[in-house]
Amino acid sequence: MVNQMEERLRRENESLCHFFMSALNALPALFFMLDGAGTFFRWNTSFERLCGYSGEEIQRLSLLDLFVASDRELMRLSIDKALAEGEAHAEVELVAKNGRRTPCFLTGRAVQNEGERWLIGMGMDISGQRLLEEQLRQSQKMEAVGALAKGVAHDFNNIMMAIMNYAGLIQLHAREDERITGLAESIIQAGNRAANLTKSLQAFSSKQPADMKPIDLNEILGGFYRTIGRFIGEDVVFTLLLCSESLPVEGDAGQLEQVLINLTSNSRDAMPSGGKLSITTDRIDIAAAQAGPLGVGVPGPYALITIADEGVGMDKHTRERAFEPFFSTKDVGKGTGLGLSTAYGIIRKHNGYITLSSDPGSGTTFRIFLPLIKPKTERETARPARQGCETVLLVEDEEALRLVTRELLEKFGYRVIEAEDGESALSIFRGAVDPIDLLLSDVVMPKMGGLDLYREILNIKKGLPVIFMSGYPNEYHALNGGEIERFLAKPLKPTELLATIDEVMVAAAESVSAVHS
Repeated sequence: MVNQMEERLRRENESLCHFFMSALNALPALFFMLDGAGTFFRWNTSFERLCGYSGEEIQRLSLLDLFVASDRELMRLSIDKALAEGEAHAEVELVAKNGRRTPCFLTGRAVQNEGERWLIGMGMDISGQRLLEEQLRQSQKMEAVGALAKGVAHDFNNIMMAIMNYAGLIQLHAREDERITGLAESIIQAGNRAANLTKSLQAFSSKQPADMKPIDLNEILGGFYRTIGRFIGEDVVFTLLLCSESLPVEGDAGQLEQVLINLTSNSRDAMPSGGKLSITTDRIDIAAAQAGPLGVGVPGPYALITIADEGVGMDKHTRERAFEPFFSTKDVGKGTGLGLSTAYGIIRKHNGYITLSSDPGSGTTFRIFLPLIKPKTERETARPARQGCETVLLVEDEEALRLVTRELLEKFGYRVIEAEDGESALSIFRGAVDPIDLLLSDVVMPKMGGLDLYREILNIKKGLPVIFMSGYPNEYHALNGGEIERFLAKPLKPTELLATIDEVMVAAAESVSAVHS
């Protein structure tokens, strides 16, 4: 009878032990147990899978052997603390048999067994948490870059507009000298490219709304060709092949240039020993049956940009995740993981599509599809339609820009009253003897901003025409609630400023005539 009871108890113990191990093996958490000599006694499947060692190999290992050398002293101290005080915690990196490192959070607890202090270890793979923390840090870093970019863009755009206005004055004073006027025009064009750089920086680092307008993709690519050599390196052979017809699209030139920078930079990094990089443009009419296979959602006429390299290529896993934010195959510190996701987001904001094809060792090809629009005849802005005669209240806190803008307007017949901020402009307006016909104002200024100034002026003179200018590219989208009819992003060409003033004043005169007729 006694033997039967002992046998029954033995079987029940074995069954209970098997049940507990089955339960532990079902857990995603790590579990291990060390005996009094520090030898592995039990462990679960998750622990064995993460380590990559067989059961026999684990029994021959010391617990400290499983961690990176820099974490072993911490683990030793944590084990001593757990055995002495009952519990300890540690965040360490476990090294698998194949060398793969996995960050883990471990908890050790001491238990008494037949007079010995045994150690029970439990833990979690915290790779996902580490990734989220890195993404948060990256996001905060990009937010800081965005704030810096916004301030830099404002100051930079003000400086560039002053330079462009001075170049415009040079053109006016040297009309008969084609060489000088040509050089001045080159300065203005360089200013426009510099303005696109600030737009690109903000597009990369913040959620800047797109400044959509009709543009020719071939012109954008032509300008990009002059700058690409600075960042692809001398060992990359670059070719650009533009289609013979224009490719008019509705787009933000600065953001599309950012897409080109991101994609060509990706190609450059994929060719560490050099290679060939090509960009081609074409027109493609996509039928409904072709849309799906080409990765395009809506059939119709598109401009196609193809960017192809001879780089290392991508495997299936990388291709599937290539456009994910923060995904990167580059070494830590060599990439943000935002380049391709930013490009994808910009193209989708343009109602376009971007696809990639790639295989390991066969290079990568990106294809960008942007919907074509009907070509629009741009207004002639080389000279304003007429000489002005109206009085303009010019409000600008940047002195150099204020002075050159005044000189430019006066050159074309306008009477200019200048103010350095909103408060002084309001005081001038209230005390003006002669009527002021137009408010030309910066938006962000000390003491009183442009929008508050305009609201105050409207209480004095209803319907006063206004043109706002700002070096902050986002300002129009933040302020435009129906109150702002004209907004100019700095820097802008002198001819564009003069033409806009001309349009506003002509429209105001026609409105007055209509009221009195």
